Amino acid sequence: EYGILAHTFLCAGNVLPLAGESPGPWSLRDSFLGFRVSSGAGIVIPTAVFILENTCYLLRYQDGDRTVFH
Repeated sequence: EYGILAHTFLCAGNVLPLAGESPGPWSLRDSFLGFRVSSGAGIVIPTAVFILENTCYLLRYQDGDRTVFH
């Protein structure tokens, strides 16, 4: 009736420099070491103005990542 939903997710990925001044040699090992992983569960609450959703927990991140923990 209200359109409220619950969901869970798991997300993993990486960013590789493929172009630019000096992308450097590509390495499968370095690619796996740079993976970031997050998981979450949440409630999606649609309103007339916006959709409120998600609670996320970072499982794996790198030193240079911008992270905010509450």
